[in-house]
Amino acid sequence: MHGWGDWLDLIFPRACALCSAPLLDTGERGLCGGCFAGLSPIENGCLRCGAPLPESKTKSRKRGKAKAVRCPICETSSLAVTRVFAFSIYAGPAIKIARKMKESQHEPLAEQMGRSVADWLLAETPFAIEHYDALIPIPQHWFRRLAARYNQSEALANGISRRFGCPIEDRWVHRTRWTPKQGMKTIAERRENMRRAFEVPPKFAPRVHGRSFLLVDDVMTSGATLDQAAWALKQRGARLVDAVVFARGLGAAKAVSSKTA
Repeated sequence: MHGWGDWLDLIFPRACALCSAPLLDTGERGLCGGCFAGLSPIENGCLRCGAPLPESKTKSRKRGKAKAVRCPICETSSLAVTRVFAFSIYAGPAIKIARKMKESQHEPLAEQMGRSVADWLLAETPFAIEHYDALIPIPQHWFRRLAARYNQSEALANGISRRFGCPIEDRWVHRTRWTPKQGMKTIAERRENMRRAFEVPPKFAPRVHGRSFLLVDDVMTSGATLDQAAWALKQRGARLVDAVVFARGLGAAKAVSSKTA
């Protein structure tokens, strides 16, 4: 049975956010099938940060010779987040999609990507939504949220939640201060920029203690944002904090690889 929204989409079809083709399939809320097919889901990513692994390590895992294969950056550093599930490489269409998702008019696109991420997670052997008590989208600073009236991480979380039925808790992690955009910063600068940028308000501490959470964000590059959000939760006694992101930027991993090559 169609709702009013579906009937309106048939009469006045939405357009694909990338190529502007009409979305005649009511399941397509922001991206057409052709553009979606251009994405590159990550297979056999790092078991810590989700980055694509070198071919030699991928083969090693497939042969069963490595139980916990990590990328170069995770072999030399650690994150408060236990594991990151990354859907796509931040390249090609994924860059355009990530940029579109930051705009409130493309909220349907972000929710569609959230559902796609959830479907991909179902195929990931180590993933089980039952391990988590709630999804926590990475929060924005209150002023940025007031100006935008929209958070793409929440929209992604909405799409994931609708697939899994997992609750979303968007008030349990609070952004303590305004942080400049990470774009052109080095890895060290990104980490310093995000240091102590999140907290769990005291009134929510009892609800966090002893529970497990899945952070949700649009893009991960250095992991500084997810690391500090996970750190804030663990300071309040969270048992486990993993994360899922739409796209995994490779800048940080490449920088470390070039130094260790």
